[in-house]
Amino acid sequence: MLMQLSGIHAPNSSVSTALITTCRVIPAVTRSCQTYHKSPSSQHNFVAEHCRLSSWAVVNARSINNKLPEFHHFISSYNLHVLCVSETWLDSTVPNSVIAPTGYSVFRHDCLTRGGGVAVFSRNDVSVENVAIPQCFEDIKVVCIDIKIKGSIYKIIGYYRPSGFSTADYEYIQNSIRCFQHLCSTHHTVVIMDDFNMPLVDWDLYSGPDTRMYSAFLHFINNYGLHQYVNNPTRGDKILDIVMSSSDSLIYGMQVTAPLLYMSSDANDTCMLADLTFIRSKPRAVMGRGRQESF
Repeated sequence: MLMQLSGIHAPNSSVSTALITTCRVIPAVTRSCQTYHKSPSSQHNFVAEHCRLSSWAVVNARSINNKLPEFHHFISSYNLHVLCVSETWLDSTVPNSVIAPTGYSVFRHDCLTRGGGVAVFSRNDVSVENVAIPQCFEDIKVVCIDIKIKGSIYKIIGYYRPSGFSTADYEYIQNSIRCFQHLCSTHHTVVIMDDFNMPLVDWDLYSGPDTRMYSAFLHFINNYGLHQYVNNPTRGDKILDIVMSSSDSLIYGMQVTAPLLYMSSDANDTCMLADLTFIRSKPRAVMGRGRQESF
């Protein structure tokens, strides 16, 4: 999966151009860096003065190590500020200097067994601070950083949950939620970019099957009033990779694309691209669905 801002122009390479031409816009933005209207299909229609903040992307890599040249080319071609990668498939034998392109830093949580893992890459000219994860959550595949852009701080959380709905999987999601609650105890805007592997959620209604796994997951999202931006499938016909934020106006453009062959070993995978913007409007209170929450 890949997410990147819609204001980005395609690089000159044929591979990158192919990526852009296969994008499906979610939603379209009529103007860039002016007063603009979101498309009528958007759930949140508003007019605001805005300017582009940065270029972000989210990728489900299914191993970085076996496609490093292409991975580095992708990051440099789009000059990304922040990139969140799930399923890194890395371990301690792979140093940061190998996987991070020149001019980038990486924050990662590897999986001790094959598969899994999460990493967040940031450009070195972006002000970034690593957020320590409490030891009680050391088994949760999560990375958190604070980035400062135009005087505002954004808390970025990268996360990966292996597929499964066993008792052990339920305990993992419960502990993950406790970790998120700890990280979301902030007045800064929170962005969670992750692979929750929850294919049966109805994101139009923020509802799902009446099971303890789905109920716990959706209770957290609704209780904290998080807005989920992805509305096109990211794997087959399901939305598995999601982008949530405590702000419903942070991302003004998102694209979901067919996978780059070098970015995934699975033809069912897709890539996501999204746009981050600075809205010059009165900050909203973070509202839960049904009650107000203070971060």
